[in-house]
Amino acid sequence: MFKWIVWVIIPLLLYPLFKFKGRKTSLPENFASFEMRLAAIIIDLIIIDLVAYCIIIIMAQFINKPLIFYYFGLRFLLAWLDFMFLTWFTGASLGKLILKLKVTKKNGEPAGFIDIFYREIVKNFSFCCFNLGFLSMLINEKKLTWHDGVADTIVVCHKPVHGYEEAI
Repeated sequence: MFKWIVWVIIPLLLYPLFKFKGRKTSLPENFASFEMRLAAIIIDLIIIDLVAYCIIIIMAQFINKPLIFYYFGLRFLLAWLDFMFLTWFTGASLGKLILKLKVTKKNGEPAGFIDIFYREIVKNFSFCCFNLGFLSMLINEKKLTWHDGVADTIVVCHKPVHGYEEAI
């Protein structure tokens, strides 16, 4: 429950305070917005939780011990597979793939393993700081999060997605 409060509810409550209409940036036109990136994280968390629950339900049939620690370890493993390795191989996590977003270097090249690794370490630090690194995107002129700045990456719409506002 705590992860949903920190990852979803706090950013949604604070978002209207920082949203500035008509503010121009020097980033590409296809730069991913706060709303799209938040939707991608929500999709990632839902998929990770569903897969973890399904695996735990199957494990419960064979193991007669409390499985709560297995669940947290499994979620951690699935999250790192999604956020770290899938992003390294494809340029996007599952949520970003669904929304057709892509993580690239600022110069347009694919992000490397070290870039993604630093990005994920700083992303986890930002999570521990009540999402201040994510919320910094709302007041940063270039719309970059802490982990984007450290890894020298940006998130762009790989192909234009129309109508995503209705989904959020």
